[in-house]
Amino acid sequence: MPYGVSIQENCVANGQVFVDNRGMTLYVAAGDAKQSDQWTPLAAAQLANPTGEWTLINRDDGIKQWAYKGNPVYTYAGDYKPGDANGTSVDKQHQVAELVRYFMPPGVAVQHQISRGPLLATTDGLTLYRRDSHIFRSGGHSLGASQPYRPAVGRSIATKGCDAECLKTWHPFVAPADAQPSGYWSVMVRDDGTRQWAYQGFAMYTYGGDKKAGDNNGNDIFDILVNDGVHQVAQAQVGPVQTDAFALYWHNAEP
Repeated sequence: MPYGVSIQENCVANGQVFVDNRGMTLYVAAGDAKQSDQWTPLAAAQLANPTGEWTLINRDDGIKQWAYKGNPVYTYAGDYKPGDANGTSVDKQHQVAELVRYFMPPGVAVQHQISRGPLLATTDGLTLYRRDSHIFRSGGHSLGASQPYRPAVGRSIATKGCDAECLKTWHPFVAPADAQPSGYWSVMVRDDGTRQWAYQGFAMYTYGGDKKAGDNNGNDIFDILVNDGVHQVAQAQVGPVQTDAFALYWHNAEP
């Protein structure tokens, strides 16, 4: 690889991607991509030489620019910190410069929302959600990426986090009969035999209150549950932590 270029996992881009010396995501542009001041060429030293699948382009403005697999490489001004990959939602002609792309089930896409950032959604634009437990302690839960995945909790809740009454509003994201687990995605089987996709250990659902593509009305809906000696809460819904009061929240599924 060129000097200063390295590889990082990026779940928003769904794979392992190339980044510059600041950790900022690199993009490749198709030959007919329109350029603007939002896209900064990845400059190469004047004495740089091609290496592997990385070659050099002599631009009209005098900049020698790196190219990956024949496509010029850029950074995007709308990425504000390492790990951002906001350029994928701006122009389809600019794609993340990736080494490895992870598995994603058919019918799933990364949707970029102004208020929440990148979210997992169906290809029809319906937001995907996960059922998570929240123990009452200091710290927030409603900000984007503030509730990290705890796969052991997701596997403990499994499909029992949504019973028959819950299923009137929340709809399992169904996996086909031949679906196989791969990467962060696994398959859970509900009591009625329905196969359901799970991401990082959490069963995936859509919400009946989302009526159109981009709706995000299900985030932070919750149930507060109390073990008071009279109304005992099923342990299967608590997760691995024992407590007398806790909540089950519906969270956006973030990549």
